[in-house]
Amino acid sequence: MPVLVAAIATNGTGTYNIIVENIGTQNTTGIKVRDTLPAGTKFLSANADRGFTCTHDNSPTGGNVTCIGGKLLGTEAEFYTPPGGSPAPTGHQWAVITIKFFATPFVQPKMHNEVRVDPDNEIAEAN
Repeated sequence: MPVLVAAIATNGTGTYNIIVENIGTQNTTGIKVRDTLPAGTKFLSANADRGFTCTHDNSPTGGNVTCIGGKLLGTEAEFYTPPGGSPAPTGHQWAVITIKFFATPFVQPKMHNEVRVDPDNEIAEAN
């Protein structure tokens, strides 16, 4: 199913959200998310919740936004309450990272954006 995206005028601003969720069974902290901004855009701001701190690499256009930190419950803690234990906090258990950018006159008609969680492959994988 196609995703409908509002058009952004040249010299206009755009905003998008990145949703980060832990679908593993164990709780996790120290998560790294790297977002490569579309070519022809200028970074304006990044805000996040759940303990993430975001920075931009100061590229004049495009560049990378890296968000580090975060604390997300795993599915075991989110959905299972042990006998005599406390239930998981109410509300959503994912992080929202909001990126705002400026579309320069050099932005492409169709922008491409790439987001990677654990871009340096630092999270140990277990089966």
